[in-house]
Amino acid sequence: MQKDKKRIDIHQTLHFKRLHNIDELVVELLSSDKEQGEWGYKSLLISIDNENFYLFGGYVDEELVCIASLYKNEDISRINDVFTKKDKRGKGYGSQLIYFITDFNDKILKTISYLYAHNPNAIKVYKKAGYEEIDVIVRGCYWLE
Repeated sequence: MQKDKKRIDIHQTLHFKRLHNIDELVVELLSSDKEQGEWGYKSLLISIDNENFYLFGGYVDEELVCIASLYKNEDISRINDVFTKKDKRGKGYGSQLIYFITDFNDKILKTISYLYAHNPNAIKVYKKAGYEEIDVIVRGCYWLE
């Protein structure tokens, strides 16, 4: 759950676009990591046509290097599908995208955002962005301090 809004202090090198379909650039990005990419592809197929689903891509020039989605449900939004092209990891692109998507959520959707994470590197990024670890989110009940 994001409690304190923080700006990730990284020079922005990406430009962002909202993606409305799963095109060949998304498939290429997901194919860069066979283990996680297959799951990501299936997840996107299920959600892409939902009006409360927002998929964003981060681009270096015209190359799609990372994606993340935001799913809005009433007054709360969940960040999902955070994925960086395997050979582009460790360059700060995921951090830039998390900041962008968090800022979009704050300014446009105006909801509280949360996400699930188990990757230690990703958790570091989310903590820098102001997310705090909580034990459990129970469907329909959200508690904030």
